[in-house]
This record gives sequence, C-alpha cells and structure tokens, in this order.
Amino acid sequence: MVRAKPINTMRTGRLRQAGSLLLCCLSLGGCWNTTPQQQSQREDAAAAAQAEEQARASQSRGLCGEEIAPALGLKLAMAQQQQQQGRLYAALAGLNTLDSDSPTYRLVRADLLRRLGQYEQARGLYQQLQSSCLAGRALYGLGLIAAWQGQVADALRQLDQAVKLAPTQADLRNDYGFLLLMSGQDQAARSQLMTALELDGKHTTAARNLWFLLLKEGDQPAADALARRFNWSAAEQGQMLTAIQHFVPLRVMAAGQS
Repeated sequence: MVRAKPINTMRTGRLRQAGSLLLCCLSLGGCWNTTPQQQSQREDAAAAAQAEEQARASQSRGLCGEEIAPALGLKLAMAQQQQQQGRLYAALAGLNTLDSDSPTYRLVRADLLRRLGQYEQARGLYQQLQSSCLAGRALYGLGLIAAWQGQVADALRQLDQAVKLAPTQADLRNDYGFLLLMSGQDQAARSQLMTALELDGKHTTAARNLWFLLLKEGDQPAADALARRFNWSAAEQGQMLTAIQHFVPLRVMAAGQS
C-alpha cells in the first residue's frame, strides 16, 4: 500500500497567495509597472474626462447665463478641477491659453490669481466683475485680498457687502464670521458662522470656528454638542483650547489710520 505524501500546506498557501496576487495584477493592469509619469498622465486623463462631463452638463452657459463655446467651457472646467487638486500653476497655464471676456472666465482667473498671491492682477479682474451678476463673488474676493494684506476694516466692509449680494454662500459666511471673530465682534460672528453651518452642514471649518467662539463665550454645553457632532478627538480639542488661551482680537482701524 502506497501512502499519500502529506500536503505542504505552507507551500500551498504561498502558491495560492501568488495566484491571487497574479490575478490582482492582471485585473488592475499591472502592479509595479506604472511609472510616476504614467500615473500623472492617467490623472490628467481622468480630470479631463470629468471636466468634459461638467462642461457638457453646463450646456455651454456661464455663471451669468452667457453663452460659452464648448472648447472654452471644457478648459474652464479643467482649470477648476486642477485648482481643486492644488495644481494652481497648471491651472493658470491652461487659462493663459484662453482669450475671453466671459464673466465666468474672469472669476475663475481672478480666484486663481488670488490664491497664487498675485493680488494686483486679481483685484483688477474682481473690480471688472462688480458690475456683473457676480458682484457678490467679486466683493468676496476683494475682501479676502484686503484681509490677507492686513486691511481689516476694508475687508469687513467688502465681506459685509458680499454677504448681502450672495447670502447663500457658505464659504463667504464662514470667512466673514471668522474675520468678525478675529476682530472681537463675537455676536455678529456667531450669526455668520451659524448661518454657514446651516447652509452646509458638513462645513468643518465653520464648525471649528463656531466651536472656538462658543468656548470663548463660555457656552460649554453647545461647544460639547458640536464636538460630538463632528467627532473631534481630545487632541484636536486641546489644540483649539490652546489657541483660545493665546487669542488676542485684531485691532480694526478706520480708513486713513495707520
């Protein structure tokens, strides 16, 4: 009688793992053969496809209802995708190939220039947009530039005007509320931050600013409820508490003072 040899379970397990890995590689089109350049090309292709889909969905209409050629709409959507990915210089390079008087184009370009710190060029475009349907967005951009340059009174004035023209913009409400908070105007800040959070219930930046304000005012129950809602860790809460202890309101000076 011939005895069957025992199966080498370890070896069999390794073969199975190798087979599974091979199937994985085949299904994914290769595991280790993708170079950084190929990965970048794939990301660009995916972004281009998404931008094209957005351009088609917009039916070649801009933010003010102006007609936009399909090629321009595609490039604008692509530039916005690149901005969201943090590829600001690539987005600007794409916009530099365009020549358009469209308010949508001007806003996209102005926002990009502002984010790159090219404030004078951005300011000129925002000022051109103040007579368009995007006046609220233009004042928002001008207010952010003023804030970054330390012109707090001008920033507060422009953001206040922007909120009146674009009252449902959660980011605008948050930024205005934050600047009010930083300048010691707690009640007005609370109203803006609460509005931002109601407009966008997942706006974590507005939530953190509001939590900071609630603790600063001593409203511990409301602050605790907000922390539970967003599931902040003890470490995150500790960092914000440290910031509160060192908080000093900005001094808001009237125009003409220095």
